[in-house]
Amino acid sequence: MPPINLLIKPASGQCNLHCQYCFYCDLTEKREQASYGMMTEETLDNLMRRVFAFAQDDVTIAYQGGEPTLRGLDFFRLSVELQNKYNTRRLPIHNALQTNGTLLTDEWAAFLSEHDFLVGVSLDGSREVHDFLRLDKDGRGTYAAVTRGIRRLDAHGAAYNILAVVTRQMARHPRQVYAALTRAGYRYLQFIPCLRPLEGGDRQPFDLTPRDYAAFLKQTFVLWKADWERGQPVSVRLFDNLVGMLRGDPPGQCGLLGRCAMQMVVEADGSVYP
Repeated sequence: MPPINLLIKPASGQCNLHCQYCFYCDLTEKREQASYGMMTEETLDNLMRRVFAFAQDDVTIAYQGGEPTLRGLDFFRLSVELQNKYNTRRLPIHNALQTNGTLLTDEWAAFLSEHDFLVGVSLDGSREVHDFLRLDKDGRGTYAAVTRGIRRLDAHGAAYNILAVVTRQMARHPRQVYAALTRAGYRYLQFIPCLRPLEGGDRQPFDLTPRDYAAFLKQTFVLWKADWERGQPVSVRLFDNLVGMLRGDPPGQCGLLGRCAMQMVVEADGSVYP
């Protein structure tokens, strides 16, 4: 059978931030049950036991949210213990964590490094762009807290990449955004288009049009290409994929491939969705 890919939501859609463009804020308001709480240790045990009874190849486990670190570090320690317990055939395991970075302590960073987690950190380029929309519950910008968490990942040698949401504001400042990220030493970047609510809703100042997104990507590509030519390469996932496709490699992003890989989302209560 093909490799197993799980996206686990340990804290359901709960988050300690209130980003202005967050699709979960819109989505949870439309669900019959806004949040499924915190995943229990019993559910985690059942999940890992069944995964490794079923798996025949690589197992990729990504923890997302909301903000998954709200579940606490002990939950993730237990997850690794259960993986080792039930993986009796010693299949390859790949762990990943998507986080806003604000709750990352030295203890977190040391754990993520020790167990080879790939960490995705949400950071919208420069302080000015980031703090305009990525706010805490009190309406304060979070750039300082996020970059503090990233420095802890660096200090402990944890692998991470930066995920930046391209809003209308960011699209207007490609040079500022790219320079802020690369000057800080971030070498693995992803630029994700900001999505409007799935149903209706008024236009928002951060709404991104296809024209905005195309202009941002074209200008950023020029900067990315110049860095490669100077011998200072930066990985931008979309551009890496496009260059690979020109060489005849299959794309690594489902948006370019035309179909998504089979991935199962596991809600905090143990419900599984494709």
